[in-house]
Amino acid sequence: MNVMEKEEILITEINMKIIGYNLKRLREAKGYSQEYVANHFEMSQYYYRQIEKGRANTTIMLLSRLANFFNVTLRDLLEENKK
Repeated sequence: MNVMEKEEILITEINMKIIGYNLKRLREAKGYSQEYVANHFEMSQYYYRQIEKGRANTTIMLLSRLANFFNVTLRDLLEENKK
């Protein structure tokens, strides 16, 4: 498996609801709209909204880019907030 294939592996075993919750929390803390984030990543607002709702699978590569955008680690997106 080459590097590109590894980057495109879909997140299926991780709870997408947790990822979505964390993305929504981070986005709202920054005061960004879903439209703003979607436009920044050149994706549809519908797709980004589905990620936040935990209804869309995504890739590690995109999650890594989202983590960088929100200035958090990938682990921060993947872990359930204990607070």
